[in-house]
Amino acid sequence: MGKKLNKLRNNFFFIDINTTTECNLRCKYCIEPFKENKDLKEETIDVFINRLEELFNTTFMKQYDGVTLGFWGGEPTLNPKAMTKLIEHYANDDRVKFLVYSNGYKINHIKPLIEKFKDIKIDNHPKVFYQISYDGKAAHNFNRVSKTGKATVDEVRESIHWAIKENIPFSIKSTINRETFHLMDECYEDIRELLGEKDTTYFPTIDYLTNIKITEEDKKRYYKDLEKSLVNIAAKEIEFYKKHKRFFFSWFNKGKALCGAGSHGLAMDTDGTVYKCHGTFYSDHKEDNRVTSIYRDTFTDDIEKSCNMHKGIFGIMPEECTNCYSEFCLRCNSMCYEISKKETFSEKWNDYTNQPEICELYKLATQVKWGVIKTMGLKG
Repeated sequence: MGKKLNKLRNNFFFIDINTTTECNLRCKYCIEPFKENKDLKEETIDVFINRLEELFNTTFMKQYDGVTLGFWGGEPTLNPKAMTKLIEHYANDDRVKFLVYSNGYKINHIKPLIEKFKDIKIDNHPKVFYQISYDGKAAHNFNRVSKTGKATVDEVRESIHWAIKENIPFSIKSTINRETFHLMDECYEDIRELLGEKDTTYFPTIDYLTNIKITEEDKKRYYKDLEKSLVNIAAKEIEFYKKHKRFFFSWFNKGKALCGAGSHGLAMDTDGTVYKCHGTFYSDHKEDNRVTSIYRDTFTDDIEKSCNMHKGIFGIMPEECTNCYSEFCLRCNSMCYEISKKETFSEKWNDYTNQPEICELYKLATQVKWGVIKTMGLKG
């Protein structure tokens, strides 16, 4: 504790921590089963802190500038003791920063902790960064309801207003699903108005919906819904680009995201078991993705072995991805693994084409973007 480094870049290993399985929402696209509530206990945190210090002292960690601890759930703010203990312990340690993944619903109890660290930087990066899940008013009211089925949009918007007013380092995390594709234009407008001139973007993630069976007719309808929304967004993006020289809608930027889970980061469950990704906490293939436990003497060796294996398969693309014309897409390796029919671990982890309907949606966004580029006379 209390260690300072002269200069830190932003090459941080990440460990997502499941602080609690409890949640005050019941989002319609959530993958969590909510069978029982489990909290990360104080004694588990104590063991984790000791193990993290051991990890810092390994040759493996010399390639990184530090560790980002991500508070995950459930809803992590429902276990404020765990968050407070870890943040306070590493308050003066520039090797550790934090990311709070929150739904932003009824968070008054955690605001003082977030505000306390809002101005603290590590080499110009926030010590504690706060991410609020907000889908845009229309979709949020449909998908992100309370445990009793009530709308949560007003409380979450209040949290966003608080973050803006108090200069909290934060971002908005949006999800769009097939049932709300027709509302995407409204969500874009809402988030753009909410954030004003902040240097940020509307960055929705398509929900994978792997457990929902839809007909070919449904697929065509959803495709048309998204197409209409994208065309409407495109008209507004032309004006935004003229004023700001950039796109507000992230899908119009170039970027085929590669997740660092397994390679440059891991996830710890409430019992101290470490997995390759937080997406595997509730997976049917959970054991396939188990790495180690903080209670194992081989903790650091297990991490190094697993991460080095993943670095060997990191970025391996199917031929379809290599030849794909889409300029933007988001991929989830743990979800690829979850539904893959292939044989080896590597093939399953990088099976990016096992949901071709999602590929088609991102291709559609690129086609609409090309129309914007052509209309404005820009170079692609």
